[in-house]
Amino acid sequence: GWQDMEAGLPLREDAIFRIYSMTKPIATTALMILYEEGRLALNDPVAKYIPGFKNLKVWSGAPGSNAMSLEPLQRDATCLDLALHTAGLGYGLFTNSPVEDFYRASGMFEPNKMVYTVPLAEAIRRILELPLANQPGQRWRYSVSIDVIGHLVEIISGCPFDVFLNERIFEPLGMVDTAFYVPPEKLSRLTTMYTLTSGGTIASLDRPADSPFTDPRAMPSGGGGLVSTTNDYLRFLQMMLNGGALDGARILGPRTVAKMARNHLQPALLPMLMSEGPWWGMGFGPGFGVVLDAGQANVPCSNGTFSWGGAASTNMFIDPCEQIVAVLMTQVLNNTTPFQDYFNQIVYSAVVE
Repeated sequence: GWQDMEAGLPLREDAIFRIYSMTKPIATTALMILYEEGRLALNDPVAKYIPGFKNLKVWSGAPGSNAMSLEPLQRDATCLDLALHTAGLGYGLFTNSPVEDFYRASGMFEPNKMVYTVPLAEAIRRILELPLANQPGQRWRYSVSIDVIGHLVEIISGCPFDVFLNERIFEPLGMVDTAFYVPPEKLSRLTTMYTLTSGGTIASLDRPADSPFTDPRAMPSGGGGLVSTTNDYLRFLQMMLNGGALDGARILGPRTVAKMARNHLQPALLPMLMSEGPWWGMGFGPGFGVVLDAGQANVPCSNGTFSWGGAASTNMFIDPCEQIVAVLMTQVLNNTTPFQDYFNQIVYSAVVE
């Protein structure tokens, strides 16, 4: 492959990629570290730590109407709701609710390159000014909730989110190239990111020289802010497959990992809906999609496989039954080619025992 197609630069083994939403399992792992230490309960109201969540209202307008209509909370959103995307928050990436329009209008997000334009505390302040798209627990809605988890980790631990990840996950696992920005000495390893144009061609969208991922002031977005390498991310996945430990470093206990790899959604919330349609045969645990029925999900992996992907067409999965971890690193936004499906097929076709 190519690290930069225009420059004819081949992809190097230690190339650095924007992993976007593959940040989410790592951020959720940070939350679960605090859960294991007894510093929070998953059923704790988020308002216990972020009081503004107590004052949130819920959008109740008629479908297709932008007339402002709000109702009070029927129950508090919990820490588990954040981890499961059932808190009712929006994202600004979709068109299935007027609340998504409110998120886009908030100015905290640059949608073309999928990055925040404000610090984490300011993003949380703006989120708290917006209504929820639905009552907590009412539906699964992909959202900014993992960015809220990043703020929650800061509050509970008393440590900046990026520092917490570095000290509690990256350093113990030897993930030396995983961070919220690429420093100058590693810039030559940062891949160019491409996008699919309306004409069906590939065009460069984010080049290393002027990438927002080289700014040390970048918001530590738990929802999508990390860069990483293939080898770094494989070490995180192997830790999860091993039940929370790798090379003598224990990050989580095996029962906590099992909890994360288990579906927590009630049947009424399935199938999960994304912009591409319903995800049949899939459930969701804290940080990961979980295969409930491989036949319905139309995937070659085992039931119980847990996985997630990123906006630039990156993908990963952990199959405990086959003892497989796999990660796919690409850098194409707005991609319509099912790289992930091809990748899964290639991996499993190589399994002969």
